[in-house]
Amino acid sequence: MKKNFVIYIAGRFVSNIGDAVQVIGFPLLLFDLFGSAKVMGLAVSLIMITQIIIRPFFGVIADNLNRKNIMVNIDYISGFMCLFMSFLAYKSFLNLPIILVYLVIQSFTSTLFDTASRAMMPELIEKENYERAYSIMSLSNNISFLLGPVIGTIIYSFMGIKI
Repeated sequence: MKKNFVIYIAGRFVSNIGDAVQVIGFPLLLFDLFGSAKVMGLAVSLIMITQIIIRPFFGVIADNLNRKNIMVNIDYISGFMCLFMSFLAYKSFLNLPIILVYLVIQSFTSTLFDTASRAMMPELIEKENYERAYSIMSLSNNISFLLGPVIGTIIYSFMGIKI
């Protein structure tokens, strides 16, 4: 496998862990803030519905723009949004509408990142290595989606968010 493929898989792995940490962290935060499983369900539903609706449109975008630039810029945007949400939490400005808007925007960014990164895969590997490369990517995804919620739960359990 090429060096670029290894960098690509490592980048996806880190990004997927971040997404998976948020998938568990924000519902825990919502439950702590509002004490309601309904609010948690609303948040998770918004994330899922957003991803289902926008994924086909983002496929067109990923096919027509520079995928590497999409991925890098999306990670910058996601990082900025996380810092902004941290600032709002620190200043005790978090409320349900802000959190839900954040989750929808984050759903947009992670879906665009995922779509662009999947579309980039054939550019990084030779046709004879497709099966092996997709197996490695699948393994990496599965590990990150297993580790992310564990990491998120541990971080939230020990640190939480004081508002």
